[in-house]
Amino acid sequence: MAYQNLPGNQPINETYNRINENFEQVDADITTHKTSATLDHPDGSVVTAKLADKAATRAKIGDNAVGTGQLGDAAVTTIKLADGSVTAAKLGAGAVGTGQIADGSITAAKVAADVATQAELDTHAADTTLHVTAAEHTKLAGIQSGAEVNQNAFSKIVVTGQGDIIAQSETGTLMFAAGTGLTITTDPATGKLTFTATGESTPGPHASSHITGGTDVIPIAVTGGASGLMSGADATFVRSTGETKTGAQSKADAAQAAAIAAAATDATTKANTAQANAATDATTKANTAETSAKGYADIQIAAALTSANPVGSKIYMYRNLGGGL
Repeated sequence: MAYQNLPGNQPINETYNRINENFEQVDADITTHKTSATLDHPDGSVVTAKLADKAATRAKIGDNAVGTGQLGDAAVTTIKLADGSVTAAKLGAGAVGTGQIADGSITAAKVAADVATQAELDTHAADTTLHVTAAEHTKLAGIQSGAEVNQNAFSKIVVTGQGDIIAQSETGTLMFAAGTGLTITTDPATGKLTFTATGESTPGPHASSHITGGTDVIPIAVTGGASGLMSGADATFVRSTGETKTGAQSKADAAQAAAIAAAATDATTKANTAQANAATDATTKANTAETSAKGYADIQIAAALTSANPVGSKIYMYRNLGGGL
């Protein structure tokens, strides 16, 4: 409220009431100021000289009520701070810099329990459980966005001479197809995949796998033993150097025909010999049998005659068997 002016050229008895009204107004304003919850003083009006020692206590200063704009440089000294009044909540970020704090002005007694001491800060900084090391920081910085915990897996399937099968996603599906002569069975319980040959497939050209340097070498034939491939030395012996396969085949065919003819001739000779030997042996045995039969018959006849006519028996034996009378 504006106060009433008192003209200087008027008598006091004419302005007396106005004086009383002004005094009453001043008294009302002072009372309002004293009882106001918030004092509205111009910036910079409350200086260090206006504050009694230790007058600025925590109870007197609301949170964030006094900022850097309301404090002059070096205005807050050690003597102006009550013990324990400097708390973490009272110090705004960047509110108090080294330029505003005198050397040694903040003692242990001035720092509240919720503000860490240097020893506590050192302990905290050395705690490797709460903090990462430089190596760990570098490792974390290299992790790509969206990365997940590693697991045992394959990112691609490689087959020599074929295009690589690359995983398209983290949960991609790899499919197996049975080719000719193969069946595939799965066992979900054990996670086993079984490939079985059915024997219905005709293999492609693979001769090179059966000779020296191959993956399935057939052994060299053993003389008088197991069969197998012909050795290089044997091939040289059978076919002279520079000879064509056709020439070698002709020789082999001729040798085979000669061997067959020789075997046939030998077989015929042996058969004829066996036949002749059999005929001779049969004749000899027949003659022997005839002689034996005649001798046996004569003895039986002589025995019969002796029994019936002793004289006649002796005469028969003399004539036919060469016996005496």
